[in-house]
Amino acid sequence: MVAALRRPSAQRATKVDNMSRNRILAAGALLWTVAIVDGLAHFVSGDLIAPALMAILGVAGASWIVLRRGRHGLSEDS
Repeated sequence: MVAALRRPSAQRATKVDNMSRNRILAAGALLWTVAIVDGLAHFVSGDLIAPALMAILGVAGASWIVLRRGRHGLSEDS
């Protein structure tokens, strides 16, 4: 156990379970699809506030991620 903690982070990062990564990607794709369908359903029914808020929060969230990544820089641990 102690030897595993002393390994460089690059070696630890390569020990990723591909199945768990695939499940995360599939769950993300499913959730984004549901969010888009929900936004379109609100838009078609005439409710423009929900899709507008979804778009605003999406842009704000993506901007926050980009700004945070730029401020901290890309490290080997990321």
